[in-house]
Amino acid sequence: MNNHTQTGTVTTSDYRANSNIGFRQYIQKRRITDTRQGDFTADARRDENLPNAKTWKELEYYFDHYPSLVIDEVYKSAKLVWTQYRARYPARYD
Repeated sequence: MNNHTQTGTVTTSDYRANSNIGFRQYIQKRRITDTRQGDFTADARRDENLPNAKTWKELEYYFDHYPSLVIDEVYKSAKLVWTQYRARYPARYD
């Protein structure tokens, strides 16, 4: 059985190698697709102020302080991408 199952652009072997990957790194590795999540990914890559959030609350705080930049669809897309990020790279509490 292949331990390098492709899931998006990050493999399960990547997960095992570094389950502490930051959100910004995840965004940089993530494939840009023709979906709202892909649109968010493309925008997030260009956002130099996007935090390397460790929790959804950190990212939500960032969005809440830039309300003119974040419309409801962007927020929903960000939440989906965050959920996928945490599914692939669960938080580690040391």
